[in-house]
Amino acid sequence: MNGIKNILKQDAEPENTKQIIRWWEAKRWYYNLIMAVTGLLCIIIVLLVTKADLSHREMYSLMMFIIFYGVSANVLYSSGWVIEILARKNLKDMGIKKIGPLFFITGTTVSVLLNLAFLILAIVSVFIKF
Repeated sequence: MNGIKNILKQDAEPENTKQIIRWWEAKRWYYNLIMAVTGLLCIIIVLLVTKADLSHREMYSLMMFIIFYGVSANVLYSSGWVIEILARKNLKDMGIKKIGPLFFITGTTVSVLLNLAFLILAIVSVFIKF
């Protein structure tokens, strides 16, 4: 639990945009690790449940989807620090302190749930025969 606290630790209220971006970029590795592990588990489960025997073409398509999905997830990850910067500038009178960790947890949770949604959709499609 202390490891998670250290990852999310935001010592002081960021004084400028550069500090906000630096804090978020220091966390990107953890986000990518979480996404890679959940994504890989979802792919393995789907392949096992569907008993897929992928051709070279299907494997290529899967790899292209994984790359596209990873790049898209990282673009959306960057929106975390953009939103924090905008929130701090527009809501500075509300006494906002350490919102980076809240945004990080929320964004990462939504990303993991999206991975799980793809998993559920794939499993359901096997039984419904889309």
